[in-house]
Amino acid sequence: MTSLFSRCPKNIYSTFTIIHNHCFRNFLIANKSRDINYCSNKSTIKTHQVYRSDFGNPNFDASKVKLISKLNFLSEEDALPLYKLSTRSLLQIYNCTKYDEKMGFCKNRLYYISSRLKCSPGMLRESLAKRTFIYNLPFDWLESALNVLLDMGVSSERILRDLWVLKYHPKTIHERLQKVKILGVDTLYPWMVRCTEQILNRYIEILQETKNILGENQSTHVYLANRLNVSPKDVEEMCEKVPALRTIRVTKLKSFLDFFN
Repeated sequence: MTSLFSRCPKNIYSTFTIIHNHCFRNFLIANKSRDINYCSNKSTIKTHQVYRSDFGNPNFDASKVKLISKLNFLSEEDALPLYKLSTRSLLQIYNCTKYDEKMGFCKNRLYYISSRLKCSPGMLRESLAKRTFIYNLPFDWLESALNVLLDMGVSSERILRDLWVLKYHPKTIHERLQKVKILGVDTLYPWMVRCTEQILNRYIEILQETKNILGENQSTHVYLANRLNVSPKDVEEMCEKVPALRTIRVTKLKSFLDFFN
């Protein structure tokens, strides 16, 4: 018996296939969205189907729930990002957490770091789940790295945005930031630890040039107003029309103005 498709022109069969695949894809998306909405409404770990990576294995999610339930989380929301991780990664976090607890260091690194950075766990949980190397670090390494960064004046907000800096040895962090401070840089960033010497030296060079142009207190807006013989209010209106003026490097601005003068 010939099939329906064998009697149809080839282009009709192709069109049918495209429509079928499109409808099937929409069906999957709709069901996935329903799982997400269900999870959001119930706000519970055990029904968080979004983070399941193996829907064919009924024990997969249960094994994650078992591990995560032993990690001393204070709320279910703080634990949810970990469902994106593999079971192997969760075992690593579990072993680290239990060792920290046994040694009296802390009960959960999420809460330890958030307390040191004076931020809510909600601001940190997603970032920490993406940077599992933090659970590979010895606790004294983590503690010392945070101590150095905070003592050197690196703000909590900057550390929070660049947790990779914690991967560097505390001695390395201190030496690099101390070098930058000696060179006259007051505002320190985590990227200064991670960047190459060439990039750091170029940044310091630009900073020194900027200070030479602006002095200690003058802003870029005031400098531009003085060069153009207009008021700072006029410069602000110019910035509204040309937003790039707000972020232009003052060294480039000076070169441009010098050229036309």
